[in-house]
Amino acid sequence: MEENSKRLIVMSILAYAVGTFILAAGLLTKSSLSITVFYIITMVLIICAMLALFNNYKKDKHIKLYLYLLIVGIVFIIINTAAFINNLFL
Repeated sequence: MEENSKRLIVMSILAYAVGTFILAAGLLTKSSLSITVFYIITMVLIICAMLALFNNYKKDKHIKLYLYLLIVGIVFIIINTAAFINNLFL
């Protein structure tokens, strides 16, 4: 695995983590506006990381870790959306 692939994998994991921490900080404010803004920032980070993984998977189909991280990203989107809906509407 070359250096760019390793960097992409680390950056995508960090984007998932930072996005989730940003949403958690927004959920602590208990304000609908701030929760929504932090949710949008979180989704942008996670979706950008997933797009970068997908584009590199199209180039290097032999690295299956990209697919695994895409699935992890989908799980993060589902968890963050559930937390957003739970705290915003309930």
